[in-house]
Amino acid sequence: MESVKTDPMLIQCIKSYVLSRESRSFEDCLPVRSDRGWLRLAKSQDKIGWRRFMEGMISKEFCEIQELHSKTSDGQRWSSPMSGNKWARLLCIKLLEVTHGTWLVRNFLIHDKVEGMLALEKKEELQLAIEEQLELGEDGLEEEDKYLLEIKLDDLGSTSGEVQHYWLLAIRSARQAYSLRRQQPTEDILDHG
Repeated sequence: MESVKTDPMLIQCIKSYVLSRESRSFEDCLPVRSDRGWLRLAKSQDKIGWRRFMEGMISKEFCEIQELHSKTSDGQRWSSPMSGNKWARLLCIKLLEVTHGTWLVRNFLIHDKVEGMLALEKKEELQLAIEEQLELGEDGLEEEDKYLLEIKLDDLGSTSGEVQHYWLLAIRSARQAYSLRRQQPTEDILDHG
């Protein structure tokens, strides 16, 4: 904002408002003594709201305040002042970039298949289930299924966990098949007796 000669008080108010994450009104972000133009801006922006602000919907009073600032600063006129409308368009673009960037980071942190929060929760559950199966060892496995315990599983931290999930399905199925085979002779005796 400094690079396009934004009014310093606007910079301060905008930063404070953005960082408030909707916990403060724009009016609360104004310095204690503010003139009518600033109060009009604050009331107008508060009607629009923080969320809409972050989506690039800003009060038209921003244009007026910035236009006035760009034409006069400490009594000096700049050689080629930026119009308030052009400044407002740049502000809206920056707000959208912040919002979109935040969304991308959040989306990655939650939904990434290897390191996202949802993936990490599933990996923790998967790791516990794998450890449980490894603790059981050869108990409940037919001789031809014991090879499953020899399979080297990659570290869950660097994978999506798909291979480990299939291994878990395979060893659980093998133990269930073993259990069913062991129950069958007893049932056959009961059926024929």
